[in-house]
Amino acid sequence: MNPFCPASNRLKHPRTAAPFRLDHLLKERQDLFRWPKTFEADIHAITAHIGEAASAGVLAGIETDLQEKAERAARTALGLSDGVSAVFGHSIIQLLEQVLITRSENHPVSTLNRDFFLFDKTLMKLGIAQEKFPTLDELIRKSPSHHTVLLSAPNNPTTQDLSPCELESLVSAREGLVLLDEAYVLFSKAPEHRLAFLKKHPNLVLLRGTSKSGLAGIGLGYMLCCETTAVEFLQSRVSSMISAIQAAMAIRLFGKYDELRRMAARLAGMRDDTGRRIAQETRCHPVSGSCDFLLIRTGRSDCSEIVRTMNDSGIPALAYQRLPGYEDVVKLFPAAFERGDDIVRILSS
Repeated sequence: MNPFCPASNRLKHPRTAAPFRLDHLLKERQDLFRWPKTFEADIHAITAHIGEAASAGVLAGIETDLQEKAERAARTALGLSDGVSAVFGHSIIQLLEQVLITRSENHPVSTLNRDFFLFDKTLMKLGIAQEKFPTLDELIRKSPSHHTVLLSAPNNPTTQDLSPCELESLVSAREGLVLLDEAYVLFSKAPEHRLAFLKKHPNLVLLRGTSKSGLAGIGLGYMLCCETTAVEFLQSRVSSMISAIQAAMAIRLFGKYDELRRMAARLAGMRDDTGRRIAQETRCHPVSGSCDFLLIRTGRSDCSEIVRTMNDSGIPALAYQRLPGYEDVVKLFPAAFERGDDIVRILSS
């Protein structure tokens, strides 16, 4: 359970008014991305092909071949420079755990007070201490340079992103790794600008996945880093590589990466359009951010009634009642963006 969002925030499915579950939210995001049917057909064909290979006893060779092709597809789609590698895993969190096991070296991990709640649980699970800082500036100034830094950027739950200057200040004076969870990177203003930092700063590691792209069911994460870090990681990783099916899906996904970026830009446009309507037609204030969700400052210290009204109207929303400085904020999920008239009506009342 997210500690920032109290259990009293009961999401309702917009079509059935039944309580929202995670699978409902994933389905809504999948619907919004509107992946073409050809992608689904390709996946079925890939699955059948791999099944035939397994029956013939030649799956191991196909897995290695597909994983190499997946890395090449990622390099091409992202325009990775020489000296930069792409390493795949089952999810961002799985890759993160393995990097931390490899490189934590019994030192605390530096994080921010307001960051992804699963970071706390992951570090606790691994028995790694953390040192939290209230602001990025304080983390940069006070965190020991040999400690690992772990941040989500764009940030969940605040939606704020790192500027190039902030990232340069963060990585340039450090010996330890800087791990950036970029789950929402496609919804930022310049989704690929940080790739140029990878060759210049070998201590930077970018973690990405497919869960926010309407493809959560694939269970695919990937890590972008310098070749030295990639080799060290691959030599010490504690669990298997991705499956042949996941590798085949990655090849297909990166083959359509421009389409993926267009769909993400479309959803980001819906987010920004909803924010503009709220700013123009209500007394509430949207928080400019870089995630696929939208934060709205309502001016009320308790947003429970607003959230309850939205949920009863089939609009998925939560309130950040336990996040200091965000007590008056309502979080709108992507499935809410097509309900602009209803959102404005509720916020206006």
